Amino acid sequence: MAHLPNSPTAKPNHSSVWVAFVLLGISAINTQAKIAITVPQQVSLSANFSTQQLSISWLGGEATTFDLIILRTEFNETVFYDTVSAVLNQDGGQHQWTWTSVEPLECTSLSVKVRSREGKTISEWSEPQILEGRDLPSNSVQSMFPQDRTVPVGANTTFCCIVQEGKDFKSILYGITVMNVKRLSRRSYATTAVNQNISGNSGTNVVCLSNNPSSLTGTVIFVGCKRCVCVD
Repeated sequence: MAHLPNSPTAKPNHSSVWVAFVLLGISAINTQAKIAITVPQQVSLSANFSTQQLSISWLGGEATTFDLIILRTEFNETVFYDTVSAVLNQDGGQHQWTWTSVEPLECTSLSVKVRSREGKTISEWSEPQILEGRDLPSNSVQSMFPQDRTVPVGANTTFCCIVQEGKDFKSILYGITVMNVKRLSRRSYATTAVNQNISGNSGTNVVCLSNNPSSLTGTVIFVGCKRCVCVD
């Protein structure tokens, strides 16, 4: 009886498997290239000192979310860091986002950087843009901010004192109360009055003291009722 020849067992084609993996790798690279995002360009800053708001705008390409970091320039301390969805100006193609500072914007210089984000894909940071404070060496006089502000009862207000160049800071007085302070830069110190009570007709004096008595500096805060009731 004739025997049929045995059929050879099929062996896996390792070269085909290797080619498939290569193609998958190339596809993944191409996919990554398609979602590559650009570094934000033309970052600009616009400050509203009365409201303590900093408007940041930039060209951001196709990205829809962005990481923003704001630092106190001199000490390189982070003030704000978060991922935000910025408003897109359809006409100019610029993204815009507004940040409100706890401290008056005059207190110290701020550095701002932006990067694009799509999920876990991020761009490099933009070049830092600096909003100059009043504590630069070129502004050598002692000063205090904010100046002569009116706020409702219960509000919190942060004040800062920039001591005269070459002088030493001593204290900030809110009325007759010596306040706790936080150092923002070499010359700038800040304090926050919390849950403020109503002030007299002439307001409440906030005074900055240094080791130079002749450079006494201060401001006046007017704290009024939220809803005043008139009495005949």
